Amino acid sequence: MHLGTGTFNNSNTAFYVDNSSNFSLGNKLSWNGSTLNITGNISIANASSVRSDLNVADGATDDTVANQKTTAAAAATAANNAAKTAGSIGGLNLAANKVSIGTGTFNNSNTGFYVDSSGNFSLKDKLSFNASTSTLTINGTGNFSGTVTIGGTALDATNTFNSNTTANDVGLGNVNNTTDASVLSSAATAANSAAKTAGTVAAWTISATKISNSKIEIDNTNERILIKDS
Repeated sequence: MHLGTGTFNNSNTAFYVDNSSNFSLGNKLSWNGSTLNITGNISIANASSVRSDLNVADGATDDTVANQKTTAAAAATAANNAAKTAGSIGGLNLAANKVSIGTGTFNNSNTGFYVDSSGNFSLKDKLSFNASTSTLTINGTGNFSGTVTIGGTALDATNTFNSNTTANDVGLGNVNNTTDASVLSSAATAANSAAKTAGTVAAWTISATKISNSKIEIDNTNERILIKDS
């Protein structure tokens, strides 16, 4: 992990630590796993207390005991255990109550990834979960593999509408799977074959027993054809 170019013990890298226990702050302080190097002055606020704790006499120049008790490994451990509430790690932005990639706005195209301590989560403005309303929103096409459970009902390829759905799957086992053209043709045939007992055809009026117009009447009940002169 590093801040800057990523070079151990170099001015171009303000902070550096790796899994081999190498640690450095710029080129001013470094620990290579066995040796602590400090370039500059060390200022100790409570010198007498520190000397007593480290068992070092006043004015002593041998800092072997101090090196044994104050190590870069301890500093790295403290940094690792501290709360991360700001900055970034590999493009992931940190805040007190959220982590994000991008601007840091929930359910927005400017933020590729967002999650916060309230349970809100989003991937840009295409998929989001609003914890306050317990709502999952998908803006686009969803592809699901396996079984999806909704309200206790398991939905899979056999009981949802898809290319494999049959009439029996949706309770329409007695309904024929036919094309629109076939349905229209069948309906036209049925209408043409049915008894005509009402309505009109051109100028002719149809009833249950006869057809007629203003001049001619074909009467089935009386078995006659009546032609009127007016």
